[in-house]
Amino acid sequence: MTKIYIDEKEYESNDFTPEQTEIVNLLNLGQNSLGLLNHILKCTQSVHQMKTEELKKSLEGPQTIGDLFDKKADTDGE
Repeated sequence: MTKIYIDEKEYESNDFTPEQTEIVNLLNLGQNSLGLLNHILKCTQSVHQMKTEELKKSLEGPQTIGDLFDKKADTDGE
């Protein structure tokens, strides 16, 4: 006995017709699909951000000890 809420109104799934049960099943499938797609989106965005940073660092070249001291001197002067 599952209760379904639509616009804050409660419905008993035991009272559903086969067509209504099919609609609920389709809605559940859609909700599960949306969850999976959102997960894929977040993973893809994360990898995209990491790879963008990786490319940016590789284009800037390797850091030397002198670079680190230069950056510290820049921040100390502010």
